[in-house]
Amino acid sequence: MTHCTCGSARPERKCCGPILAGKKLAETPEALVRARFTAFARGDLEFLVASCHPKTVCRFDPEVNRSWAEQSEFHGLEIVACRPGAAADSAIVEFRAAFTSDGMRRQHHEISEFRRVDGRWTFYDGKRPGD
Repeated sequence: MTHCTCGSARPERKCCGPILAGKKLAETPEALVRARFTAFARGDLEFLVASCHPKTVCRFDPEVNRSWAEQSEFHGLEIVACRPGAAADSAIVEFRAAFTSDGMRRQHHEISEFRRVDGRWTFYDGKRPGD
């Protein structure tokens, strides 16, 4: 059994695989964070763009993110916290993603906002703690 790249300890075919293949929607914001982490690890920029909120997708630069993903090796994802957002159909997920870039082990720590659009969770915005 191959565990999912997102670190859930579940098989990929029962975790992020169906979401990335478009066979299933992410049922929760946490599931979308996990799928987006796996998409970065795979270099699946189409999924990353498609999972952005329509109002903020223009902020996502596919080429910058493609370059970063190709130059990085992803090691794991830690979900720190999940909580409801300020508005209905919104949520906040804080996470840490471990990766190696330029031969150095690094960590990306982010607090992300997700909003549901037409029944589908989307990435709205993200910031580093303290920003």
